[in-house]
Amino acid sequence: MVRDEEQREREAVYGGWREVQTLEDVEEQERLVDRYAERNPGTVDQSDAATARELLKTMRRSIERDGG
Repeated sequence: MVRDEEQREREAVYGGWREVQTLEDVEEQERLVDRYAERNPGTVDQSDAATARELLKTMRRSIERDGG
């Protein structure tokens, strides 16, 4: 169970933004990215999480603009 959650967190960082279609999807991916960053405080992981957050912000703006 814990392994599954860790896998979901990792997937959120390394491509979760590709899966979002709604604001709820964005929010879920953001939570997963934040948990991954907390669980993996290494420099590379933090940089990857920061990149994922920026991509999710872009997706959020796109969805809001398109009325989704």
